[in-house]
Amino acid sequence: MLPFGSKTYAEIAMQSGMESINLEPQGQSGQSSGQVVRQTGRTSFGGVGSSRDRRQNRNSLAAQSIGRFLPDSQPENVGSTARNANIGSKRPYTERPMRNLELNAPGSMVEPYRPGTVSTGSKPRNRKNLTQYGPMKTFEIENQNFTRMYTAPNGLTDETIIATTGPHAIVFYRLKITDATNEKETSSSSKPQMELIKVHEVEFVGTELGCFNVSSICSLTLPPQYLIYAFCSFASSTVYLVDFRDEYFVPEKITFGAVDLAEKHGESVRRVVNDHCSLQLALKDDHYLACLLENREVVVWDIFEGRKLCRFRLSSPGIHLSWHPSENFKLMVVESNGYLKFFNVMKERCYTTQYMCQSPLYSGDWAYSDSLFSAVGWAGGVTTFNSSQVTTNMFKVNEQPCKVFTKVVFNPSDNKALATLELGFTYQRTIHLWRSHFPHYMWAFSNAQLVDIGWTYGGKSFILALGTKKIFVFDGSMDV
Repeated sequence: MLPFGSKTYAEIAMQSGMESINLEPQGQSGQSSGQVVRQTGRTSFGGVGSSRDRRQNRNSLAAQSIGRFLPDSQPENVGSTARNANIGSKRPYTERPMRNLELNAPGSMVEPYRPGTVSTGSKPRNRKNLTQYGPMKTFEIENQNFTRMYTAPNGLTDETIIATTGPHAIVFYRLKITDATNEKETSSSSKPQMELIKVHEVEFVGTELGCFNVSSICSLTLPPQYLIYAFCSFASSTVYLVDFRDEYFVPEKITFGAVDLAEKHGESVRRVVNDHCSLQLALKDDHYLACLLENREVVVWDIFEGRKLCRFRLSSPGIHLSWHPSENFKLMVVESNGYLKFFNVMKERCYTTQYMCQSPLYSGDWAYSDSLFSAVGWAGGVTTFNSSQVTTNMFKVNEQPCKVFTKVVFNPSDNKALATLELGFTYQRTIHLWRSHFPHYMWAFSNAQLVDIGWTYGGKSFILALGTKKIFVFDGSMDV
């Protein structure tokens, strides 16, 4: 032991050239409670002090040891410990945020974390209200109390022929859709330009329209122009077949009732007479005509030869009649008691029958490129199925007891998309866009004036909706 008042170990070490570290706090020089001397494997404390002073010196030594292994700016989780323990250190404390760890793979939908920000995922888009998905375009049309709408491709163009029918008129339109001409806009953000052109009209005088159908091989833009459709008046057994074929001309308007069309237009109008009144008509090109009669029969006519090909008897009233677009001689009939029957008119037999386990049925349709894939609408839902598989109900939406699915239409260019029109409990009509095998709709639109729906033909897919005085156009793609 050194006697009181003699030199301390620190002073001896300074004289001998050893390293000395002063642990005095800044601004308190001259009143040190002790000095720490780093020697070979040994640390000693000099001076006279209490146990509290010695504890502070030990904490200072620990803080200094931590500081050797850290950069000048320390992470916050370690800096908090060092800040509490760094008593008397000359090294100023500086904070910095923790290092950002890029854990997300390139192209991930989640943004990497940035200090001082909150990760909210990908950049938000201008999302539309999918429960009330607004139309892209609305056309004002004549007030003729239209109740039905039919669509057909316009020859080799990307245009669509729209036929609207009411009690006293049939009006044909040509819907022209072109891409936006602004090159600065991208294809995803640009809106196509649409034009609705009236091309033909049938006026009923002294009588009313009963049923109607238009052929799928019409052409109203490129020559030669031709327009083929069939109709019959209310409570009549005579069906008129109108076939306007001219190199440059289709009449703008004709009148039915006052003058017999067959006498006025000659070979452009033909007639077939059934035994009973027709409820629905279905044209296959310009050659075959199927008639759904009120006595629960289906009669198929050969238009060119003017003779009946076959006759089928139904077990209940029929509610839908249609030819398959891509396969010849295949006819589908939907009965209200829940049965779907598929006929081959050339073999004069029913080759497939499907029972949907739901009744009554209100609508039906089948896919354009696959005659085995069909859909029906009933009071509470829609069912799609594949008749080639054992499992019939492949896709069934959630049941909605307060709604009746009055119309089901497949997308002509995509079998995975279909549109429905529902009649609600309060007479509110709603359009839904569905994806096959997915029990949730993509978007919906409600309007009390909606009466019918359809699809466009050609390039992009659009859904058409007929209102009292309007035609709505909706985006029918799956990217919404």
